[in-house]
Amino acid sequence: MDKAQDDAVREFCADLERIAEVLAARIRVEVLVHLICRPSDVTSLAQRLELGITIVSHHLRVLHEAGLLTREAVKVLRGSAARR
Repeated sequence: MDKAQDDAVREFCADLERIAEVLAARIRVEVLVHLICRPSDVTSLAQRLELGITIVSHHLRVLHEAGLLTREAVKVLRGSAARR
């Protein structure tokens, strides 16, 4: 194996190690499973998991930073205009 291949293998192993660390927390696996079954916003996900929004947001950030999920911004209408 040449140096470039060796470096690529080391980087791949480091990535796998980071992913394993992230998924070692059972709640993060549960979050991923819920999102695979039904994508949702933070509030709805927190309600389904019976956890606080702050905790769910933290775990979503960790999963996002590990490259295990993506975020999608959705414009939300509130108030009387949303009901029309």
